[in-house]
Amino acid sequence: MSILKQVSATYGKDVDIWLFGSNDIREVVDDKFLDFKWRQLGKLTQIQVASMMSKADIFTDFSSHQAMGLSALEAVSAGCSVIVPQNGGAVEFIHDKQNGIVADTSSFQDSLRALEELIEDDDLRKKLQVAGIHDVVKFFPEKASFKILDTLFKN
Repeated sequence: MSILKQVSATYGKDVDIWLFGSNDIREVVDDKFLDFKWRQLGKLTQIQVASMMSKADIFTDFSSHQAMGLSALEAVSAGCSVIVPQNGGAVEFIHDKQNGIVADTSSFQDSLRALEELIEDDDLRKKLQVAGIHDVVKFFPEKASFKILDTLFKN
């Protein structure tokens, strides 16, 4: 939230920050972290998530670890440029500066720098969006299951 607050202060009306996943973000985030301009979308259905992501330019996941990175996979599928944590499953399909940005999310500065770069560099953002759409077709959630089954039942 501190990164989003800094981005809001720096870029003002040039950015629109959307938060989703909770009916009321204040239930999970202290008000002291929410003193900037943002829009709450609440809990979304699959259709609503797809619609929202298709309207966004950038999807960020600043969590410390993301197990499979399915939200990032969905965002890339919808044409977003993405920032994902270096720890977790998203690095299986996001390659830094090729089809997204992989950030050290334990570092405020590294995470902020990644988001600022996507905001300021239209060419990079568009390049990552196009590459992401091209690459994402190789990755689908069932692929991991197929690999596990193949390993378990290989003769």
